[in-house]
Amino acid sequence: MPYYVSRQRYYYSGENVVEIADGGLDYAGCDMLSGNFKGEGNYTDPREAVDGAIMVLRRWQEESPEDNPQLAYGHSLGMGLEFEPSELDEVLAWAQREWDGLPKCDRCGEVIEEEYVLYNYDMKFCSERCAETTWWEIEDDKENEYDD
Repeated sequence: MPYYVSRQRYYYSGENVVEIADGGLDYAGCDMLSGNFKGEGNYTDPREAVDGAIMVLRRWQEESPEDNPQLAYGHSLGMGLEFEPSELDEVLAWAQREWDGLPKCDRCGEVIEEEYVLYNYDMKFCSERCAETTWWEIEDDKENEYDD
């Protein structure tokens, strides 16, 4: 579920890209340049990963316009694949589709990285705190029903 933003100079194609790897660092390309640009790193939200990638892209374009860096996104399946460079609108649409498909907490709406459940209910949570708070609210509601 994490997304990793890095600068890459692909070996085979020779392209310079700011890569957004679906799956985190383990799924990033193996042609990574040193990570010294603000915006490189891990993200939970793919839309934030795109924002970080744009920040990196702009700085790279300013510092080394001759490199002609581009945006690229994808999932390498852990095999070091080179992603195809993409237009910004395509990258933004991908990030929104990814976001829409991520599991969200039934209490707070945050992305679920580690799932917590209430087994008697069809609900999923991002933390033990959200699950426990919801459980106590349900129990309080039950108790109030009995008092009426």
